[in-house]
Amino acid sequence: MTNRGFTILELLVVLILLSVVGALSLPALQRGFPSILLRAAVLDVQNAARHARNQAVIRQKVYVLTLDRERGAVILEDEDGKERKSFSLREGIRIASVKVEGREAGAVASLYFYPNGSATESLVTVEGSQGRKLEVQVESMTGLAYIRSLKAT
Repeated sequence: MTNRGFTILELLVVLILLSVVGALSLPALQRGFPSILLRAAVLDVQNAARHARNQAVIRQKVYVLTLDRERGAVILEDEDGKERKSFSLREGIRIASVKVEGREAGAVASLYFYPNGSATESLVTVEGSQGRKLEVQVESMTGLAYIRSLKAT
């Protein structure tokens, strides 16, 4: 008689080993998840700023990126208010602060992007659920947006 398969005992041992490995690795995966959500939110803000700059240059009109800290909303619109796009940050992610031209802005801050490619100099700090912070910096001369990492406080 030839042996063509696995016994029930062998299958049970493999299932138990997979369960143990999964149970041990799950906490490590959960610790990294908030970090991934923070990075995604910061990329969303950076992409909104880049899109605002690109649209301002292409369409030759001013675009405004509004950051509503209380609602966690990011709103992009043209100077006429005709084109409008918005999104909200995920739960556990918040806009911790916004500095516009070196000064702390209030609950609602507006960043302007101009047809010549320049923008309002700004620094947007986004905070995750574990206290980790990342910043999106918009340069005034070029209107380009960059991500900077910060230490948790």
